[in-house]
Amino acid sequence: MRDHLTERQLGILRCISEWIAEYGEAPSIREIGRQVGLSSSSSVIPPVG
Repeated sequence: MRDHLTERQLGILRCISEWIAEYGEAPSIREIGRQVGLSSSSSVIPPVG
């Protein structure tokens, strides 16, 4: 098990935290991808898991 998050994971975490603070709910997988600059929503899933 890793003891730290990758830069991509940190970006996704920041995106989710900021989105919840602004909108009061979690962003969709597609919205996370847009916010962190990933072209495919399937690119979001592996770093989160």
